Amino acid sequence: MNVFKLILLLFIAPVFTWQVCFASPQPIQVVTTTTDLADLAGIIGGDKVRVVSLSRGNQMGCHSVEPRPSMVVNLSRADILIKIGLDYDSWVDALVDSSRNAKIVFDAAGYIDASTNIARLEVPTGKVDASMGHIHLYGNPHYWLDPENGRIIAENICAGLVRIVPLYSDYFIANKEAFIRLLAVKIQDWKAKLLPYKSKKIVSYHKSWEYFAKSFGFDIITAIEPKPGIPPSPAYLKELVAKLKKENNLMILHENVYPDTTSRMIARETGAKLLQLPVSVGGVKDTARDYIGLFDHIIGEIAKD
Repeated sequence: MNVFKLILLLFIAPVFTWQVCFASPQPIQVVTTTTDLADLAGIIGGDKVRVVSLSRGNQMGCHSVEPRPSMVVNLSRADILIKIGLDYDSWVDALVDSSRNAKIVFDAAGYIDASTNIARLEVPTGKVDASMGHIHLYGNPHYWLDPENGRIIAENICAGLVRIVPLYSDYFIANKEAFIRLLAVKIQDWKAKLLPYKSKKIVSYHKSWEYFAKSFGFDIITAIEPKPGIPPSPAYLKELVAKLKKENNLMILHENVYPDTTSRMIARETGAKLLQLPVSVGGVKDTARDYIGLFDHIIGEIAKD
């Protein structure tokens, strides 16, 4: 059992001193599109669920997930499907159709959109087309990188579990509330660690860090990709380097799922500090193994200097 699970038990133990623990004859089958959702589903569902993530934390976002027959098998057996939403993991929709599982289609009881009630950033206005890169019609989907949104995600997952198995509603709600209490403590600690970096100018590689920056008060001045998902051209890079040389004390946040050649060159040419960071649970071996650990790792790396 990892340290996080031990801490969580300390938070939740008082709640269960009076409860009778029901033994589920068969765990609820939960399929998620990301490892972040899988971790939170496992925390809230506890021993009542079996959770499978269809993607890994070290992949280049959900855009690079390659559909496999095993995914259809997992979806066909699922009682619940949990998605990031906001058009981030729309690749799973065809797999759901192939699974012929009516329990997890859109608007079914077993369908959970974790983005419900999220305050969305960068919702596009006007005409949107392919020339704009990986633009998401419903807003920037990387909302899980604001830990404050972890509470909303947990609420959405809990509501779905309660809807499917109301018998265990007290159990799920207690697990959710314990996680939210622990998350609140951790957020206070993380914000204290990053307070000296408030308003620090950030360059991102992909547009993954907007929610994180808003939560912790960073200033993202540009992205290395000229458009989301579009590699920079030599001409664009020349202009970008010239622009960044005029700035002082820059930090480049590079998602470690993308090749780092360009970010390394820009850091070398401009003197910016380069941090290669995970954006999902499991994105770094031996650390970032759960949702709390993901932020412990990211914030620990930023606060090293």
